[in-house]
Amino acid sequence: MRNPRVAEAVDTLRVQLRQGRGFRRLAGRHHRGLAVDGFPLDDHHLKETLDQLISQGHCYKHDQTSTVASARFDDQDWVIKRYNHQGLIHGLRRCFTTSRARKSFVLGLLLDRLGIATPKPLAYIETRSGPLPGDGYIVCEKSPGETLHHLLMTGQLDRALWPAVVAQTRELVAALHHLGITHGDVKHTNLLLGGDRLEIIDLDSLRIHRRLRRFERDRRKDASAVDNRVGGDPAAYIARKKVELGLI
Repeated sequence: MRNPRVAEAVDTLRVQLRQGRGFRRLAGRHHRGLAVDGFPLDDHHLKETLDQLISQGHCYKHDQTSTVASARFDDQDWVIKRYNHQGLIHGLRRCFTTSRARKSFVLGLLLDRLGIATPKPLAYIETRSGPLPGDGYIVCEKSPGETLHHLLMTGQLDRALWPAVVAQTRELVAALHHLGITHGDVKHTNLLLGGDRLEIIDLDSLRIHRRLRRFERDRRKDASAVDNRVGGDPAAYIARKKVELGLI
């Protein structure tokens, strides 16, 4: 059931990545990756530079699995996500799979080419911790939008506009589904709204489907998330999050 338009875009992108057309390979003693042409960081101490930018930037998230922060470099505004190394067992499992950083980078490029609104990926790197995979990084352009979670929690979004935001979310997710793609984690923190532009982020669970049965199952999951997560009462969401965050 793979969508022909998606298949063509995947094949074209795969050739360009393999041949390096429009991309620069990043390689060092303990890292490797890709960047779009014009990415201003060089290979020298790249991991250390990204860690420093994260520590100096505004942290959106930090837990065992990942750290996300905004950063500014050479008059460019970025968001850097670090996939944190989680120990021996996790490292062994990652030896046999595509890294989350590379997957998010490639999928971000693909969605952009398919007209699905998502921040533009600029680079990714994979590092090594001895013989095992270490931290991974993806760098994206910083969107002018903010997450629906942030807009609600800070009172920046008029609740009267919420039905229109939900409808816009439904349209965005439906556009993915029309292409045979599911997101897998539709929620307030994975949707950015800036003006009238809604973008979807966090592509770790995104899937391009080949089998109809799996697609229908995941499509229903996405649709349920739109209706029951995003489509719920925003006042109830704010109250629940304030309790979870210890704000009341």
